[in-house]
Amino acid sequence: MAPHEAERYKIRSGAERANSRLKEDFGASNVMVKRHSKVTQHLMFGVIVLFADQRLHLLGEIIACQKAKMLHHGRGAPINLD
Repeated sequence: MAPHEAERYKIRSGAERANSRLKEDFGASNVMVKRHSKVTQHLMFGVIVLFADQRLHLLGEIIACQKAKMLHHGRGAPINLD
């Protein structure tokens, strides 16, 4: 695969993952409203929740990485209060 095709594949697969999560996890597959404005609102709420979920996931990874660094440098050792 050529480098420009690989980059396009990564972008496309990321968009497809987001669409899949939006449909499966956040209700985009069964919209029960009929007006265009209500459908748009329903989908945008799903996008907002998807964004928040991804941010929380990223924040959890950052915190775990920082804890691992602290333990590696000896600053995360348990403190004995006895």
